[in-house]
Amino acid sequence: MKGGENMNKQLYRQGDVDIKPIKSLPKGLKKAKDKVLALGEVTGHFHRFADNSMVDVFLASNGLKYLQVHQPSPLIHEEHNEIMILPGTYKVEIEREYSYEDEEMKKVVD
Repeated sequence: MKGGENMNKQLYRQGDVDIKPIKSLPKGLKKAKDKVLALGEVTGHFHRFADNSMVDVFLASNGLKYLQVHQPSPLIHEEHNEIMILPGTYKVEIEREYSYEDEEMKKVVD
């Protein structure tokens, strides 16, 4: 990819995980030890890429995750359909909702 441009402009969603295309990775990221994007709090299942996939997962100091996908790679979760993520650079976001009862933002429970 030239100049950090994203080959794919598609937004992906699997359960409460959103994968949004970005132009380039932010500075100061650390490479993650695994390829897990999120844990389903209710089921204990992971949103993840296979260990042998051509995907690098990075962590920011604020806990956000970013991806560099080098070849089409399936995102796996036991209770959702597998989705193929195309090559590109992405930011991972976990969907949140506002609880009027508790008056605070909460992660959507998958």
